[in-house]
Amino acid sequence: MFDYILGDATESYNLQNYNPANFAIRHLCFVRKPFPYVVTFDDIDPSYFSDKKNHLYEYLLHIPNSFSVEKVNHNQFRLKLVETGNTCSFILQFFNQEKLELKIEQFQSKHHHDFANHNLLRFSIRAINPNFLAVFTSEKKLENLSLKSNVNIDNSRIVLDILSPEWSDNLE
Repeated sequence: MFDYILGDATESYNLQNYNPANFAIRHLCFVRKPFPYVVTFDDIDPSYFSDKKNHLYEYLLHIPNSFSVEKVNHNQFRLKLVETGNTCSFILQFFNQEKLELKIEQFQSKHHHDFANHNLLRFSIRAINPNFLAVFTSEKKLENLSLKSNVNIDNSRIVLDILSPEWSDNLE
């Protein structure tokens, strides 16, 4: 069982000529069973650039100040709640071949609400097309999984296989 959301992120990439793109579509799949995890994929058409050179792209993530961020390995990060009495952590795994750089900034909203002040995570990469493919999963559940990503060389098809001893999911 899952929920799927598709959204036009073109304006986010094109804002103030930030990461110019003809289009940027964010796919989000929230899988509920046998345990919850989230897959995101940004389908970006960077043909705005005719030079076919690497350009800077960023995957932005807003998180509460109550979470710490730690790099686990190549493109895997642990986000952990650091409030007293509460414990939870999840792993954010990117499947890009190139190494992502992470910058953490304080973000202050103009609006006055509980989430007005929080952290902004900038996962950046220099690429012709970044194809940001990521999985968010509970760290507890990750111990029994093997995540595998198959990406066609021509980038026309991306397949994510999520495997465990008891079951498997195939997202295409």
